[in-house]
Amino acid sequence: MTFHRKLLTLITLLALSTASNGYGDNSRAVQSSDEIHQLVLNYLKEKSQRNPNETIYEAEYNIRELSESVKLAKCEQPLTLHDRNPDDFLGRMTIGVSCNAPKWQVFIPAEIDGKTKVVVASRAIMKRSAIQAEDVVELLMPYRSAPRGILSNAQHAVGMRTKRAIGVNQPLKIRDLQPPFWVFKNRQVNLVTTIGTVEVITRGEAQENAVRDEQVTVKNLSSGKTLKGVVIAPNTVYIP
Repeated sequence: MTFHRKLLTLITLLALSTASNGYGDNSRAVQSSDEIHQLVLNYLKEKSQRNPNETIYEAEYNIRELSESVKLAKCEQPLTLHDRNPDDFLGRMTIGVSCNAPKWQVFIPAEIDGKTKVVVASRAIMKRSAIQAEDVVELLMPYRSAPRGILSNAQHAVGMRTKRAIGVNQPLKIRDLQPPFWVFKNRQVNLVTTIGTVEVITRGEAQENAVRDEQVTVKNLSSGKTLKGVVIAPNTVYIP
């Protein structure tokens, strides 16, 4: 066999070997990019629904699709997802998609956007006012525009007292509120004390406003004595 014939035989054998391994063959099965994209989208939707902090309304899901020039071998096993930002339920995140047979991995930049529920003042609320149900309303706001530390449930605002004046349509922040009074100055309260195993209840008058578990000065209406007690319930003071 001549040298040229030996060389031609070697090249032919190499070409056949390469084709049998699936490399360099344009007819090999290619992984569908649409399947990868849909897998990531489905995951984002499921992830946003298990947000432990808040409910997202009118959610939008965006991903950066793979370039058409990216050609991946068809995966012979179910694709695997890897969330690089498992604790981020809103905003930008990166989702990895990998295959074990044959081995490859790609990363898909993604973003979850939407609206969140906020509590805003339906009318001006003065400083140190007790919030009434008609003072507040719930609205949807793009989460990117929503200030941090805001209330999302109007019922949680009712009865709270404001630390500052709040204008119309302004969101209510937790730091701007304080607990409601459970006893009020110059109003009658129940005075509770114990003698041995017997609980005794008399009537008294609060000498100041006070919140739950706060010490307060009261006057016993029967004896006229001024006493110190602790607020244990609305309009109820325990005298130790």
